[in-house]
Amino acid sequence: MSAFARLSLILGGLLLAAGCASHSAPPAAVALAGEWQVESLAGAAPLADAPITLNFMADGRVAGQASCNRYFAAYHQDGAALHIQSPASTMMACPPALMEQEQRFLRQLEGVRAHRLDAAGRLVLESADGAKIVARRR
Repeated sequence: MSAFARLSLILGGLLLAAGCASHSAPPAAVALAGEWQVESLAGAAPLADAPITLNFMADGRVAGQASCNRYFAAYHQDGAALHIQSPASTMMACPPALMEQEQRFLRQLEGVRAHRLDAAGRLVLESADGAKIVARRR
């Protein structure tokens, strides 16, 4: 093999290695399936006796308790990206504080764009504006 051919192989290998090194693997998907209890909604704990839950199902649906009413929506997970369609809910009336919390949760849920597990194993759902929903497994 000529010196030129050897040099070409070495340079080609280096370029290939550099190209592979510059492409990082996509973030690992969080195993969402199952029930989660919301601990924090935009930095505030949910009102006492007004649970907020998330139940991610393998068929691409999420449902749960939104404080006063039950809700449901479709979701799509792609690596660390998470998109939740506009949630629909039952229409029971509750005290104003519960209704306000529920509306905040549903708006924030619809705005979720990313998800991850924190160091404590809690699910962190984050919207484009940085608002977070933090939940733990039930």
